[in-house]
Amino acid sequence: IASNLQRMESKKVKLATPTNVECSEATETTLTLSWDPVPNATGYMVMCKDVLEKSWEGCVSAMTEGSEASVVVENLYPTATFEVKVVALSNCKGYVDSDESEIAFFDTKV
Repeated sequence: IASNLQRMESKKVKLATPTNVECSEATETTLTLSWDPVPNATGYMVMCKDVLEKSWEGCVSAMTEGSEASVVVENLYPTATFEVKVVALSNCKGYVDSDESEIAFFDTKV
């Protein structure tokens, strides 16, 4: 049974990595982010952390559902630079989540 499961797992296709992460609006505590949609994605996870933080553990994250390739990340703090990365998610048979996007950098307002 285990070998059959491994064969099924190996046939899954990794989703494309999200690209062109951009910020269309920044406030004191939010970033409005978008990226190019990934075919077959059923949602996205967006992670933000202050550049001064060493670890992504405990970072601020936001999720989207469906093909929506934008999100407003809230609960940030003013006058900071945030590192942002996006993962395409899939709950469809035959696909697995993407790799993380390249890190993008955006500033909240004063």
